[in-house]
Amino acid sequence: MRSVFHLVGFVAVMLFLMASCVDPEDQTLRQRVDIVVVDGSITNLIEAQVVRLNRSRSDPLTGRFGTLPLAQARVEILVDSAQVVPLRETEPGRYQAPAGFAGQVGHLYQLRFTLKEGTRYQSTSEVMPAVPAIMKVSSRFNPISLPDKRFDGMANAYQGANDFFVDWQDPIEQHNYYRWDWKLWEKQDWCRTCSQGFYYINSPIDENILYEDCYSNEQTSTLPI
Repeated sequence: MRSVFHLVGFVAVMLFLMASCVDPEDQTLRQRVDIVVVDGSITNLIEAQVVRLNRSRSDPLTGRFGTLPLAQARVEILVDSAQVVPLRETEPGRYQAPAGFAGQVGHLYQLRFTLKEGTRYQSTSEVMPAVPAIMKVSSRFNPISLPDKRFDGMANAYQGANDFFVDWQDPIEQHNYYRWDWKLWEKQDWCRTCSQGFYYINSPIDENILYEDCYSNEQTSTLPI
């Protein structure tokens, strides 16, 4: 298990436009939001230590959100309030620490960055904690692991999946938080035989609904071509 110091946060400026009237009026309230989003973590593993900077901003007319990478920022990590580690921009909004850099348990870390226009931000300083060793990892197939979205709202509608379990002894005197993370290294394709029908990933009636099941020829014949 790795030790992690999280650099997740945001700086937000939010303005709300409100309208009042005597007679009822069908008017949509628009929300104006301008948020700097910081997403990153430092681990004690020899892996890429990455911080991403984005700006989340709503359209002033529709209120819909969009994100924009914050490029050309000056980003650095301060170690033990003394050592400055500069991060290099590898693509717009993505900043990576030098190769070989990794956190160390018990040391103090702080993120500081200056945007292109000169606005400066910094996180609070955090000590990277130690984590207990993993005692056991196991998995078990569970035929009712997940609610089946194809039959939303129906009782006893589930999908099978493999449930994973990790056992460790969390120190009782510490107030710790844990995050589950995973990577898919190899995509596993699978197939299903549909007798007198076709297999659909999305619903043949509404393609926005996940279906992942057989659809019979009798049902298919009623669909528009």
